Amino acid sequence: MGLMRPSSDLPEAASDVLAMAPAPSVFGLPLVPSLITMFVIVFGQTQAYYWAARLLGTRVLGSRLGRRLKADRLRHAQHMIERWGSGALAVLLPVPTMRSVLPVGAGLVRMSYPWFAIGSAVGAVLWTTVWILGGLAVVWSWVQVTMASPLAGAAILVAVVAAVVLLVRWHRSRHTTAAPEDEEPVG
Repeated sequence: MGLMRPSSDLPEAASDVLAMAPAPSVFGLPLVPSLITMFVIVFGQTQAYYWAARLLGTRVLGSRLGRRLKADRLRHAQHMIERWGSGALAVLLPVPTMRSVLPVGAGLVRMSYPWFAIGSAVGAVLWTTVWILGGLAVVWSWVQVTMASPLAGAAILVAVVAAVVLLVRWHRSRHTTAAPEDEEPVG
């Protein structure tokens, strides 16, 4: 038996299929510019938080940013930066709370800027990859389910919204039941 040769129709058929496939996009924008835009936003945010904390020092704890991030979280971030350096930024930046807290902690411990820039660049690449491509996969999967069965898509959407509402209520109740004397003053 000899090797089978593909028919001459195959390249045309393959090109027809590829021509019908939509270009990858995020909210209508081409995928690569979307990834670059999100990288720039995340990297820029880490730079702003780092420099604010580095320039303001411990005064950042009394600022609106410091109150929003909470002193105990900032102390924890400082400890992680002191222990693991830019590796903490690189690995933990995709974690939602850490994206804001770690750069402030790095600024407070006056981490070397070149190491901070490297760690935050790697972390921004990971954040962009995880949240854009992962989020895109989740949303696209939900769209596919909804197209196949609108009732199932609606049920998934209601379940996700209910889970978010319950999680927010649980989080708020956990933080409002703490006695005020347990909290340390900020500043």
